[in-house]
Amino acid sequence: MGESSQDFELGAQLQGHEKACRCACVLTDGRIATGALDEHVLVWKKSEDGSWLEDKRMHYHTDYVYCLAASSNGGFYSGAKDKTIYRMDAEGSPMLQFEGHEGPVCSVQEAGMELISGSWDGTARVWDLESGLVKYTLAAGNHAVCVATLPTGEVVTGSQAKAIKIWRGEECINTVEEAHADIIRSFAVHTSCFATCSNDTTVKLWTLDGIPVGTFNGHSTFVFDVSFSEDGKYVFSCGDDKGLKIWKKEDYGLTCEQTVLHSSSVWGCVPLPNGDVLSCCQDGVARIWTRDPARMAPEAERQAHEQMAQMAIAEESSRSGGAIPMDNVTDISEMPRTVGKKNGEIKMFKDKGSVWAYTWNGRYWDCVGEVTGSAKQKVAFEGDDYFKAGEYDYVFDVDLSGDAAVGGGRMAKLPFNDGGNVMVTAQNFVAREKLHISYLNQIMDFIRANAVGDKPAPVLGSEAAAPPPKPSAPSQPAAPPAAASKHFPVLEVLLDRAGKPDVVVNKLIELNGQFPDDFAGKMNPTETTYLPILAGKLMMKDRDEIRMCEREVLWLKLKENWPQDKMFPVYDLLRFYLLHRNSSELFKGNGRTAHIAAAIDAMGKDINGPLGLCAARFLVNVFAQPTPKYAAYDRRQLVIPAFESLHVSTNAKVRQAGATGLLNMSVTVAEKPAEVEGKAQLIGAIATMLKVETEAEAQYRLLGALGTAVVKDTSGAVKTACGASGINELLAKFSGAEDRLKQASADILKLL
Repeated sequence: MGESSQDFELGAQLQGHEKACRCACVLTDGRIATGALDEHVLVWKKSEDGSWLEDKRMHYHTDYVYCLAASSNGGFYSGAKDKTIYRMDAEGSPMLQFEGHEGPVCSVQEAGMELISGSWDGTARVWDLESGLVKYTLAAGNHAVCVATLPTGEVVTGSQAKAIKIWRGEECINTVEEAHADIIRSFAVHTSCFATCSNDTTVKLWTLDGIPVGTFNGHSTFVFDVSFSEDGKYVFSCGDDKGLKIWKKEDYGLTCEQTVLHSSSVWGCVPLPNGDVLSCCQDGVARIWTRDPARMAPEAERQAHEQMAQMAIAEESSRSGGAIPMDNVTDISEMPRTVGKKNGEIKMFKDKGSVWAYTWNGRYWDCVGEVTGSAKQKVAFEGDDYFKAGEYDYVFDVDLSGDAAVGGGRMAKLPFNDGGNVMVTAQNFVAREKLHISYLNQIMDFIRANAVGDKPAPVLGSEAAAPPPKPSAPSQPAAPPAAASKHFPVLEVLLDRAGKPDVVVNKLIELNGQFPDDFAGKMNPTETTYLPILAGKLMMKDRDEIRMCEREVLWLKLKENWPQDKMFPVYDLLRFYLLHRNSSELFKGNGRTAHIAAAIDAMGKDINGPLGLCAARFLVNVFAQPTPKYAAYDRRQLVIPAFESLHVSTNAKVRQAGATGLLNMSVTVAEKPAEVEGKAQLIGAIATMLKVETEAEAQYRLLGALGTAVVKDTSGAVKTACGASGINELLAKFSGAEDRLKQASADILKLL
């Protein structure tokens, strides 16, 4: 980052996450990866015109994504609350899964041929990148552990124990007790020093051997992240006070040059190679800040964000009775030299300990009034998992009209405070009510239009929804319009959980008794005891770890040796096994798609019988866990035709499994915006099955697969394939079908 007197201003807003954006990293090719509490990792690519576009969307974690780190292979690592770490390649496909932490993973970093990770279990672990196995564990402290590697090759850790520990291999060579007064949240390392940040509101600098250099105050509450600019001349820090601070580094001192305000907490700050910096925000948006005028966002967008941030801080301070951070507000003495950027701009100025709001009239600033608390009557809300209990300025009654089977036909409470974050509130409401994300903008528009007093209830999903009000009638509420379809896009894969594993095990033991003693696949008495234990684990809600002996008797002895006529219960138990998280281990390495190919082969040998059905259901459940799901995606050129081939089966359950498989593949392919060939192949397979399918449930799943592909199509490949496959003609036959088929097909036709 070169010297510049220009302040950082908004450059771009990367909007794609549905919940708080918690982390980010820059990949070797310049793309940016972001992780969030919506369990997703998004990869962003810069287009030719300089704008940032979503390149890939990945959902392989089952809980909050807390940390990301770039990999030397062009991909990245991700750690999550689900206690796992994934190594992804440059295309966004899992290469390796690291399992062993007993708590959420909150910090990761690659170091040569090793991976260093920190967890809420109080440990740091050093992993071998080739095998994915733990080499050794470091007792780093208590609860959440953050990690970094020093230029010396040593590892540094911090935790809730407030101590910094420096490690050389497995040996702790230095401990700095009470390095901070509260939990250490993050490290930033440069060539001659490292920085730390903490919930004690400070940023500190240290020599590489752990000698303190300086403590720097500026944040008013928890500091979540710290980082160095690429050239080491600046330090960035961010935290719960909604500020991203830019510190000028001179020798071993830091001077705060600028505070960039946000409308909500800032969880991460990541320097970019060109001198810009990215912030990860509670509102789900990752924002790029730049000093280069050529990379700045349009003035209107910059001004809108600045006003939103200032008012959010003012309103929060008013509601809490606290003081507005004075270092974030312009002194009133600067007013004569401060020119508004457009009429109506709102800006705060501080005057003798008070904060006043002014509006620009084109020539000078008009005083609106002092920023103080509101005397409005509050409304009590009992609270839930998404909204805290307490008093709110508004508690709207939202009528979720429509089919009760899909969540309609009920009233829902929507609490909101004036000055609150509209996007976060809408996201929480959508998540709580399990609505499709397409409702997000509608809810946001409703809140903005109605947070001015008592208003009638909005109606979601209603065909009779009131039209938006005219500008001349601001007292009328804006009712969100109906969504494009209540039938799609389908966001989660559909799995086959029917039946009980213990019943299948009893059948396996019965068949095992029919084999001669010299048969290689016959289980001995000890091995027959493993299967009931395995069945018990597969039926348990918490899903205990599966032992190697239990796995091998099923996957190696039975699957590899039993004859075709007795193989169907083997695949039926394997179907349940795929629902267990341990199944990922079987889909790693060079042979990670071998089980998929074997199931396709078995399915083709008995397409109308029990083996064909069980193998087809096995393939449906391959999509249950991230690693096997992406193995199936990698072999989509084989898997899609396999599901398509089931259209000739005389067994309706087999055909339904084929339809479900295509639905799951559609959900998976939808996560890959750049995928073209696979989408065209998918549409062709759906068309083939729609031509002959007569069972309503299978038809509905096929329409779900088709609708999902159409809605998620950004390249135009799906619409082109639909035209080539005669989809319009196939959909027309549903005009006289049952309601759900008729509605879904009509919705797809509208989209096409």
